[in-house]
Amino acid sequence: MLDGVGRWEGNEVVTEFKMHEGNKTIPARIVWAEKDSRSFTAAMYVADPSGAMKRDWTFLHLRVK
Repeated sequence: MLDGVGRWEGNEVVTEFKMHEGNKTIPARIVWAEKDSRSFTAAMYVADPSGAMKRDWTFLHLRVK
């Protein structure tokens, strides 16, 4: 189960949410960023046990014809 909210931060869309795993709640965020007119990235960050956000994955999306 996820809950959260998204907002613009400059030229990026940032969605912050909490992941619920059992009785644990883990803060996370996904950042959508345009790279150029033909591509953008989506990167997910998850809090480690100390609370620091660490990148979990990044996808590069390309427009192709």
